[in-house]
Amino acid sequence: MKYLNDNAETSGYRTTTGDFDAKKSSMRKFGGILSVLTGVVFFVTALAFFLLPPEQQNFTATSEFFKSVVANPTVLKLTFLGSMIGAILAIGAVIAVAGHMRRINEALVCWSSTLAIIAYAVSAVGNATDLIRIPDLAARYVQGDVSIRTAIEAGDLGSIDPSLILQSILLGLWFFLVNFLALRSRTLPRPLTWIGLIFGVGSILSFPFILLNMQFLLLVTRVLGLIIISPVWFIGTGIVLIRK
Repeated sequence: MKYLNDNAETSGYRTTTGDFDAKKSSMRKFGGILSVLTGVVFFVTALAFFLLPPEQQNFTATSEFFKSVVANPTVLKLTFLGSMIGAILAIGAVIAVAGHMRRINEALVCWSSTLAIIAYAVSAVGNATDLIRIPDLAARYVQGDVSIRTAIEAGDLGSIDPSLILQSILLGLWFFLVNFLALRSRTLPRPLTWIGLIFGVGSILSFPFILLNMQFLLLVTRVLGLIIISPVWFIGTGIVLIRK
């Protein structure tokens, strides 16, 4: 009888452990899918940015910008929409990566992942707001008199974190810390961790570039990061999570 009881308890333990492992694997695969989708959406959105008219790519409150938005608002709206969707997907990817990396250094991974979630939440809210706000502001500018135009030109275009300083610092810290830990523990492939480290350092360096008004270096950093480095890292990490 004792043997039967012990055997039943052991079987119950194995069943519970198996269910937990299956659930964990399912969550990891779902997070991997979100990570791949994040990379794809960010890549397409970055390419859409280069389809914008030159007057809109500067994203400054000028007469040329507002008139161009009124004449051609579609691609700009798609850029805002893609950035919003990508940021929402990225939050799920961050959570999945945190689950994958937590055992290495739980405190550091949780803290840096929270910073990344805040950054992507700010990005999602800002792009969702600008999706409606910028075309409306452009219409009021074109239809307004001189005083209205002067007031609009004096303000910032971005509704939240217009210079992207907050997002650059928070995402830079997350990318750097997570990939540094992954490099030491070999939790992610080494080429992938170096890609993440480069993006993290580039994001952090964009902060002094903004303060010093070094527009060319800032443009190069963001173009390389948004079009190549960030999408490749999210897609590669997603594949690792799915196959793990």
